[in-house]
Amino acid sequence: MTQFVQAEPVVPVDDRRDGLNPLDPVDVGVQSGQRTQAVTAALLGFALTSVGASPAMAWLDAGELAAAGFELGVMHPPGTPGLAALLQLSTLLPLGPLGWRMALVSSVAAAVLAVMTLRLLQRRGVHPWVSWGALAWLFAGMTLLRHARGVELYAPQLAALAVVADGFDPARGRGERPSARLVATFVATLAIWGFAELRLLLPPLLLAVWVSALRHRRAYALWAPVVVVFASACVLTIPLAAAREPVTDWADPQSFSAMVDHLLASSIRTAYADEMLPRSASLWWANAAGVITRLGEDLGPSGPILGLLAWVSSWVGPAKLADRRALGTVSAWGLGSLFYAVGINPMGGVDRQTGLVLVWCVVLLVAVALDGWLRSQPRLRQAVLPLVWTVLVVPAAIRSVGEFATMRSWAPQLWAREALAQLPPGTLLLTQTDDLSAGVTWARVVEGARPDLLTWPGQHLHRPPPAGRRSAHAAVWEAVGAAGSEAGRIEAAIAAHDGPVALENAASGVFAAVRFDGPFAGLPLAIDARPRAGSPAMTPPRVRAQIEHWLPQLVTPDDRRRLAVAVAEWARGHVRRGGDLGEAASALQTTLTEVDPEHAGSMVTLGGLFDRMGDAASAMDWTRRALAADPTRQVTLLNLALYLARDPDLHPQGRAAGLAQAEALAGRAVALRPWRPEVWLRLAEVRVAAGDEPGAESARARARALVTEPSTAGH
Repeated sequence: MTQFVQAEPVVPVDDRRDGLNPLDPVDVGVQSGQRTQAVTAALLGFALTSVGASPAMAWLDAGELAAAGFELGVMHPPGTPGLAALLQLSTLLPLGPLGWRMALVSSVAAAVLAVMTLRLLQRRGVHPWVSWGALAWLFAGMTLLRHARGVELYAPQLAALAVVADGFDPARGRGERPSARLVATFVATLAIWGFAELRLLLPPLLLAVWVSALRHRRAYALWAPVVVVFASACVLTIPLAAAREPVTDWADPQSFSAMVDHLLASSIRTAYADEMLPRSASLWWANAAGVITRLGEDLGPSGPILGLLAWVSSWVGPAKLADRRALGTVSAWGLGSLFYAVGINPMGGVDRQTGLVLVWCVVLLVAVALDGWLRSQPRLRQAVLPLVWTVLVVPAAIRSVGEFATMRSWAPQLWAREALAQLPPGTLLLTQTDDLSAGVTWARVVEGARPDLLTWPGQHLHRPPPAGRRSAHAAVWEAVGAAGSEAGRIEAAIAAHDGPVALENAASGVFAAVRFDGPFAGLPLAIDARPRAGSPAMTPPRVRAQIEHWLPQLVTPDDRRRLAVAVAEWARGHVRRGGDLGEAASALQTTLTEVDPEHAGSMVTLGGLFDRMGDAASAMDWTRRALAADPTRQVTLLNLALYLARDPDLHPQGRAAGLAQAEALAGRAVALRPWRPEVWLRLAEVRVAAGDEPGAESARARARALVTEPSTAGH
């Protein structure tokens, strides 16, 4: 693979073969064949992803992104300037539901990715069997298929990166390089403003290319800054859209400081400050293990290992790339993507929001290395390639087969619709999950549902809507503005609203500390209907009946995970309100047998309920299962440590082993998150049970120090 950034490639003598030398005459027949292959790759990539594209909206924030596109609003930080316009343009397609049309933007991005990847490999003389196998491997991955079939940021992000790589590819003919580089500079600038991960990867590339051009006094050095400034004008779409006061108006970024905060995603960095750039080596390793696990799911079990071998051999082995700067660029992108997934956005891993760039880099490296290994042995290539691609592609494809049903599911839309259908006229609905928040936004903006409601995420009340949209509920927003804490703002909104109030997952999560007496209604809501005299009170449905109602409609594991979460949150809230422990435990057991047998949150909650009911053995059993499902979950580690410290004799190997395991679990929690006082307090409890009073006092002192340290505030 030749390098992506060097202004003038240096072509060694031994690489003047198979079209690798950009100075050699171009064979017209070869060029025509390559174009045919590129068109075929685009059509196949688009067909594969569009057939399974989401018909309405997917889970998480897809509904919010689609709603912003529908009304040309402002997406959540960093705003992704330009994507809303593409989504709006897609709605003009006179075919299919609106959600499906907007999902095609990601499918088109997948087609662009296929073409750019194929072109990069073709210019390096990679054999067609290797190139097409690499594309099949890439498109077999679960993460790419998921994001290329819904309204999301990640397929357009990777397509933009591939376009940049293609534009700066020095294997291009000299005549086409200046224009291609300027186009790549334009796309790179848009990508830097729009995609958080590419802000880490692309600025060094642009700087290296520009400095090289400046040193050699090339025209690119003069034109590139102009292109960057021109492309940067895309950020003006954010305040221009906000000036219209759309429903999707994140942070109302009409002032310069608000726009900067929005583009820099300041609110997200503040909200997740406790997870970003982990402050313990153990948490770095745990996050890295999760990334590698997901990489193995995307590339097959052998993929990460083969990728590492390809990378090492490219540097030190006989198949090393001719230009080390090319390998350096790809390596930097891959390692940068790994760092982003492990250290900057580890919270997005469970929903496969990271790692896609890393997958692409591995595919490129393996394709080029594999071609180099087999180039001199064509007969061996015919025998080995089918086996290699079978080993790599088939496991990844089998893993991703279920993505078709996941993305074609109507469950996200049904979930939001049924929640809205429960609400009396004029209700204040405060949500807390991305799923319901985005689903309600989609329903109200795209479908025009329930204009009578006031809906808002409970954790975002500090971010009121634009002034024009506040007037209809001025009393609520004035009361919210006068409150000083998150719980205070929520309670102020509830008190000031003259009408029914509904909370999502009341008495848990964001609303755990909120005083609210509304009875539980249909999952995931609790509704205070505030009936007038003579009107009947609402009768909350039994949770078991709700599970039976939802199960036939939630056909995929992703769908059922939402129901499992809702039941677990209901159980926690039900118990906090003094509800029957047996009823909550029964609901969780139903969840773990019929809805989602691997839901760690239900397991650890069920363990806590058994502990309250005095069944220590069952509490330990379910908490151990939760720990096996999610080894880094803090509450699981702390709960199991507590149970073992209180009843060490229940350990299969006796009291001493039980106390030792309790301290090991508490120590593991401390190693993962040593900045949290509660982990040190639990370690102190365990040490007291073991008779280690000096060690317990040391742990308590550490907890006290953390509580008084200003730097730990908010964590």
